Amino acid sequence: MLRPEHMIIYLCEHALRVGHSFDRLILICDIFFSIKAFEKLIDWDFIVEESRRIRGSSYFIYLAMNRGLFAKLGFITRTFFPPAQILLQRQYRKDAEFSKSLYLLRIGEIFSHVLGLLAPGRTKTPENS
Repeated sequence: MLRPEHMIIYLCEHALRVGHSFDRLILICDIFFSIKAFEKLIDWDFIVEESRRIRGSSYFIYLAMNRGLFAKLGFITRTFFPPAQILLQRQYRKDAEFSKSLYLLRIGEIFSHVLGLLAPGRTKTPENS
């Protein structure tokens, strides 16, 4: 079971994903009721510190939820090649502006994040993001 602080971080990250963007009331309710249920236990300084760590860490949770090698490979493939609508939304473009070059931008984005993670001693914080 996650610590309350980790659960709140996860719920916030999940709700802010490009495909969701707080598009359903349940996403906000999950955050609200988690905070309400654990309000006396929550260490807000811990949340702030943990939140400054690697962005997108929930990816590993989603990957683990896929059972079997082919399901995991499918999930990874969808990460590199999401639906066109998601790519357009990430680039703030309209449907008429779709181009397959958006997939190259996506792959470049992923590799730059991976390289940033591999850089020694580098953690993503507001000061160096």
